[in-house]
Amino acid sequence: GGRVSGSINSTTLSYNGSSWTSENNLGTAFGFGGSAGTQTASLAMAGSSTIPLNTTTKVQGYDGTSWSEKTAFSTARRYLAGTGTGTAALGSGGRPPDSNATEEFHSSINTITAAAWSSTPAVNTGRGLLAGGGTATAGLIFGGQTSNPTKVNNSEEWDGTSWTEGSDLATARGNGIGGCGTQTAALAFCGDVYPTSPRNTADTEEYDGSSWSEANDAN
Repeated sequence: GGRVSGSINSTTLSYNGSSWTSENNLGTAFGFGGSAGTQTASLAMAGSSTIPLNTTTKVQGYDGTSWSEKTAFSTARRYLAGTGTGTAALGSGGRPPDSNATEEFHSSINTITAAAWSSTPAVNTGRGLLAGGGTATAGLIFGGQTSNPTKVNNSEEWDGTSWTEGSDLATARGNGIGGCGTQTAALAFCGDVYPTSPRNTADTEEYDGSSWSEANDAN
């Protein structure tokens, strides 16, 4: 998904370590949402289905071959952070307005109960345009924007029960920030640092479970 030439698209690509391959498209085109999981078990969460942007509760799941509709979010939003897998995930933050809402997803092939989202404790700092990493029981979110143009460097950890403030990023940033990894080995890279000029940064930071440190910048 995402935005291409002024419209929302449904394209799906997979990466094998050296090249990208086209896969079956999303059932419904949308972008500006959150995502979680692996190449064979992933979720695409909320976001916008139109330009100008709207907000949606839609969730789609990918099994390595095709996308299917999953239980929708309770709260419509875009610009959220997703962490976890295709069967156990978190959707945190988002906007508008800047939200501290967190919802947790669980699905099991061993029961006849449908997969579902449930409300969990809110993040400490409500925001959108953030990034994350980790799992549904050991998650990490960082950066984001609480208002325009206010960027934050807050970092929070999730233990499966509650959010705890962690060490802050050295560089506060929002829209476009990328995140990956686990709660004890994560990367935060790039993003929008406006009103600092130039507004786009290649800065990369690495998290070891207790603090962020500077790493090699993106190209």
